[in-house]
Amino acid sequence: MVVRASSHPLHLLRSLLRECTYLPDPAARTYFHQYILQRFRKHTQENQSAASDSVRITQLLRSARRGLSVLQRANNGELKHLQKVLMHTYGRSGKRRRELLAEVSQSDIPADQNALETVRNNAQNKASGFTPSTRLLALAKSHQKRPSAELGKSSIKRLSPKIPETNIWGRRFPECRARNMRRKWFAGLLEKIQPPLPRHEWDRLCALATGKQKIFPFEMPQRRSCLNASDSSALAKVASWRTGASPFYPKKDMIEQPHVLTSRFMRRLWARIFMQTPTMSQDLSGKEWRVEWGSVHDGRIQLKRATSPSTLSLFEGVDEKGIKQKSPKS
Repeated sequence: MVVRASSHPLHLLRSLLRECTYLPDPAARTYFHQYILQRFRKHTQENQSAASDSVRITQLLRSARRGLSVLQRANNGELKHLQKVLMHTYGRSGKRRRELLAEVSQSDIPADQNALETVRNNAQNKASGFTPSTRLLALAKSHQKRPSAELGKSSIKRLSPKIPETNIWGRRFPECRARNMRRKWFAGLLEKIQPPLPRHEWDRLCALATGKQKIFPFEMPQRRSCLNASDSSALAKVASWRTGASPFYPKKDMIEQPHVLTSRFMRRLWARIFMQTPTMSQDLSGKEWRVEWGSVHDGRIQLKRATSPSTLSLFEGVDEKGIKQKSPKS
């Protein structure tokens, strides 16, 4: 059951750090522990001005309580919140994703003097801004070959913006308008891109998704009971929400039920995220980037061609593509 945290910042920090220790993913425990400490240290009194805004502090505490609720629901086995925690951990959303995108979007280092002059000329031209790097362009080309259903994002249609040379009056297209169109295209490209993970993290996620690295049964630390526990009437009221006994609250099938954290359940979540996660490496010459995507194949299921007469009789009148053949007219 989700317990409401205290409004005191120190109590809220301890509750958040304690909830991190219950997460079933080892990388998630480390990431959220560091993330929470970083967020609280950023807004300490030493780092703020003397005239601190009380409204801003109230908003931050409310955001921290929402984050605590997400962690509690994830540890209880609710699919939506647990998937959200894993997506933030492996850079599919949130701050980690923005950091990985900033790394892959860095401009290429000029190889020689001619390349340096080209960069200087492009910097002086206002319409040439927002040009993707070689690494980002290779990742975008690989994105186009992947189905959007596996990536969880819409497909990339264009690798370059469509900017006309002249306007409707036949005059030269304005540079400010061309720059705005390129900026809009570049922002849309970054919105659809799934940034690559470092190789060691990608290999660890692969081991978790395929079951090679086993962390279950996970020994969750024993939860401490609250000192000021709610009365029995409040607990009975919440229980009636779950069971649908009260006619004024949603029924049981309308409320998301928690899932038991098993190895099979976690492997499916890791596999879903692994299929959305690429990793990149350069070839020996250092000129081209290679993109490798995660894929999970279940070795327990192997399709074999039917050979026995009893099995072949089931597919009479059907060709190799599964289309029923028309019977000849008499």
